[in-house]
Amino acid sequence: MEFRPLNVHGGLNEEDIVKFMEKAIEESKASEKKFWVFFDEINTCDCMGLFKEIICDRTLNGTQIPDNVISFGACNPYLIRKDAREQVGLVYQHQNLELDIEADMKNLVYRVHPLPNSLIEYVWDYGELSGPEEEAYIRAMIHNRTSKSTPVDLFVKLLLTSHKFIRNLETSPILVVSLRDVERCIILFQWFHKFLQQLGKKAHEKTGSFYDPIHLGLPIQALIHAIGIAYHARLIG
Repeated sequence: MEFRPLNVHGGLNEEDIVKFMEKAIEESKASEKKFWVFFDEINTCDCMGLFKEIICDRTLNGTQIPDNVISFGACNPYLIRKDAREQVGLVYQHQNLELDIEADMKNLVYRVHPLPNSLIEYVWDYGELSGPEEEAYIRAMIHNRTSKSTPVDLFVKLLLTSHKFIRNLETSPILVVSLRDVERCIILFQWFHKFLQQLGKKAHEKTGSFYDPIHLGLPIQALIHAIGIAYHARLIG
C-alpha cells in the first residue's frame, strides 16, 4: 500500500490538485499496490467541484482514475465564532444557502466552503478528538518526528496547555488550533534545534564554551522558541 497525502489550504488551486493527482496516477500505473490519496481539509480551498469529481465520480478532468487509486479526504466543520453564536456542523444549513456566503463567512472560526450535495452523501462526522485522544496523537507525532533527547513529556504538556488556552479565547476567528499546529510546532522545534546546534559550535570555536544563555540546555531552548512562534506570536494584542 502507498499513501499520498495533500494538505489543502486556501492558496491551493485546481492546477495544483490536478498535478498532484496526475503524479499519483502515473506512479500507480507502474505498481500493483493500492494508492491511497488523502486530501486533508478539502473545504478550505475553492475547488469543491474538482474534489467531488475525484472522490465521487472517480474521474480527473473526465478521465477515469485507475482502480488501484483510492481517493478520500477530511473536511473542517462549519464552526460559528463563540461571540456570534455557537453552532457546529460539516456544511452550511440548506435553508441558509440563499444568504450571502461571504457575509456568513465573517462569523466562522475558520473559512470553509460548502460541500456539494453529492459529496455530502459520503461524509462521516466523527466529531472532535477527546482530550486523551488528542494527547495520544500529539505524543505519537513528537515520538516519530524528534530525537531521543527531546523532552517529550514537557513538549506534550506545553502543547496541550497552549491549545487549551487558545480555544478558550473568544475574541478572534483565527484563534483555533488543530494537529496541524502541532506539526508546525514540531517543524519549528527541529529547525531551532539544528540552528542552535550550529550556533553553539561557532560559539565553542570562538570562546571554548557552548551557546546557552539561559542555561536550560539546547532542547528546552528550541522548544521555547518553537512554542513562542507557533502559538504566542499568533495572539492579538
